[in-house]
Amino acid sequence: MLTCKAKLFILLLGFVIVVLSLSVLVWRPRNAYQFLTKERKHSLVDIPQLFSNFKLASNISSQKKMYKILWYSKPRWIKEKLLECETNMHKCKQTNCIIINNRSLLLESNALIFNVNGANFPIKPPRNPLQRNQNQVWIFFGLESPQHYWYHRYRSPEWKSMFNWTMTYRLDSDIPHPYGVLLTKSNPTDRDYRTIFRAKKKFAVWIVSHCGAVSRRDAFVRLLQKYVPVDIYGACGKNCSSEAGECKAVIAKEYKFYLSFENSLCKDYVTEKFFKYFPLDLITVQRGYSDYDSMLPNDTYINTDKFSTVEELANFMTRLADNEDEYILYLKAKDRYVTYRQPWTYCNALCDICQRLNNLEMYKRSYNDITSWLESDVCVKATDIK
Repeated sequence: MLTCKAKLFILLLGFVIVVLSLSVLVWRPRNAYQFLTKERKHSLVDIPQLFSNFKLASNISSQKKMYKILWYSKPRWIKEKLLECETNMHKCKQTNCIIINNRSLLLESNALIFNVNGANFPIKPPRNPLQRNQNQVWIFFGLESPQHYWYHRYRSPEWKSMFNWTMTYRLDSDIPHPYGVLLTKSNPTDRDYRTIFRAKKKFAVWIVSHCGAVSRRDAFVRLLQKYVPVDIYGACGKNCSSEAGECKAVIAKEYKFYLSFENSLCKDYVTEKFFKYFPLDLITVQRGYSDYDSMLPNDTYINTDKFSTVEELANFMTRLADNEDEYILYLKAKDRYVTYRQPWTYCNALCDICQRLNNLEMYKRSYNDITSWLESDVCVKATDIK
């Protein structure tokens, strides 16, 4: 017979066991649910839209102040559709800015944009520090990687401490101007993915016009070709088609992978190569020096940096190419997004400038050494050719 104390001990022990069991049941699912449903923040996905694609009535006249943004040295490639961004500044969230190109209006301009990697970038600043209006913002603009800046006038002592904001592809720029962005679709498409997969009879394709890039991507591809078939088109390979659109259509239908390899291994350098081919029915393979996982949804592409050797990458691609279900998961994940490139990114960047000018006290700053910001610890040499 059990004593009263023994019975009480057994009851208490049973109660403790029940409580602990319930706490495990409650605690584990809740944390698992939080983990599974936690939204990852990708810096090139769903960035704030500062301009509208819709035709809006201009309310510039109701604004107290008009801000002028002067392109002091402008890239030649800004034309046609991109110029529409400049003439539609009233579609920005802040509607009281205009873009001008007349240097004679320098003194009355609120912001100056300098394309520092162009032949028209001045050797010396148009105003010295003593003459300059300290409330006038000078913007350092450039979309190339530091390894492709051909004009180094910005390094001269005269330009030291002259820039206030940066406007580059880098995400730590004051005015980020990426090559593209992904916006989440409100209604993801649902298509016949199995038919799409079964129509693909070719393995990987690479379209390239810049041979012998500093990133050594040519050597990487040659090594990859030892393990899997890779067709090369463009200036560094075969002709695909006289019509770029037709070439892309053929590639999307026939190939399973597209090699999206950057010409430079630099921080945040994700160029149009990714965004141009992302909408197609294939899987892009990324090679660069970017934290892709924090920038892009990592279930939509393959990152070469995840593999210790090229052979390991090739083996993964081969297994994926042979697994219909796994391959389709990538296509479905990609279909959650829509891609925007130029002129979207240019319009958004201009509106970003306007937004900041309207809140200048919040964004006042100056770069003491713009060269260090642009070049120091930004690019690396290739170490993955093995």
